[in-house]
Amino acid sequence: MPAFLLPDLGEGLTEAEIVTWHVQTGDTVTVDQPIVEVETAKAVVEVPVPFAGRVTALHGQPGDVVAVGEPLLTVDTAESGNVLVGYGTSTGHRRRHRATRSSGDSSVPPRNGRLPVASPLIRQLARSAGLDLATIRGSGRGGLITRADRDGDSWVINGAKTWSTSAFAADYGLLLARTDPTVPKHDGLTMFLVPIHAPGVTLRRIEQVDGSNEFCEEFFDGLLLDDAAVVGEVNKGWDVAGRLLFHERRAVGQGSEFASGRGRERSEDSYADYFALAEAAGMADDPLTQDKIGRVLARRMVRDRLVEHVAGSMRDGTLPPAAGSIIRLFHSDVTFIQVDTAMEIAGPLGVVDDDHELLKVGERYLSRQTVALGGGSDEMARNVIGERVLGLPREYAADRGVPFNQVRHNKARYEGRQPP
Repeated sequence: MPAFLLPDLGEGLTEAEIVTWHVQTGDTVTVDQPIVEVETAKAVVEVPVPFAGRVTALHGQPGDVVAVGEPLLTVDTAESGNVLVGYGTSTGHRRRHRATRSSGDSSVPPRNGRLPVASPLIRQLARSAGLDLATIRGSGRGGLITRADRDGDSWVINGAKTWSTSAFAADYGLLLARTDPTVPKHDGLTMFLVPIHAPGVTLRRIEQVDGSNEFCEEFFDGLLLDDAAVVGEVNKGWDVAGRLLFHERRAVGQGSEFASGRGRERSEDSYADYFALAEAAGMADDPLTQDKIGRVLARRMVRDRLVEHVAGSMRDGTLPPAAGSIIRLFHSDVTFIQVDTAMEIAGPLGVVDDDHELLKVGERYLSRQTVALGGGSDEMARNVIGERVLGLPREYAADRGVPFNQVRHNKARYEGRQPP
């Protein structure tokens, strides 16, 4: 009787926690039938069985942590199916069991001992830090979704937002909140113009690994807004957000006529910058260093011509508005090369605070990844380019067209009041 092992989950994941069994001992299963729901550090997924037959044993209970390659269940009279990487047989391994979560006083009530927290990564981090999520109140109703509920002539907003650049210096901010959970996810959103210093808004600056703190997070606790704060139409906020992202992606890539100033990736564009860095690091005469500098300068020139071409083509209609993601993605690529090259030239001096003043090179390297996130991640930009510029088929999405309150959010449901 073959044992069905937890398959290779990809992305370097080595274990998963059993959430729910979909079968019991004695049940008959078919090939590719989902038999268990497990939670990794990144997602909750259903795992299909590659055998057909009768279940004779379940190797674990909800809450048990199973390593990749350990058995999940045993099937009698097995019939081979579409075997995936990681399936096979095993003689059994020891199980780890998560500590039982206490219910505590929480705005997010436990279900079957599990808390409906949106991200599995949050639960993993909480366990590592020894925190009991049952004792931590969520920032919004159910601790999950930033939402705006009708209350007479007002909107009551609860929830949180994060990574708002320089929000501490702003008087107003744009807030996208869910106003109708009974329609698909992009249809029930409304954009609000929010006074940053209004009662019910708490703003906190986030200190990053390089010591900077221009990014902020905002918490909304019973924030009251009237209809005058609505931007566009109620439940049509995604249309507003799409236009906002259009301008943001062009601005991030330095291709917007509405952007002012220059980002720090453009603040040292003179040819002397890298040669001065090489001189300070004692690498000015090194042919390989000179070649690296030439590569950066060439890539910058390509970027500038690309920005001109794409921006002009978008204005005359040759390219669709979504082509702004081309600028956004190439900007990320160029910045990576710039930052990495500077760090390669500085070498060990990039982590030393001395008269060479090259520590700023190392500090910039610590935040290099932010450029891959601003204006939407690099992965999102590639999807936009593929689907909306090149016309490639859209990726499969299980929640497409599904009412938001019926979409599974890592075992949690959107359970607020129904809108009027």
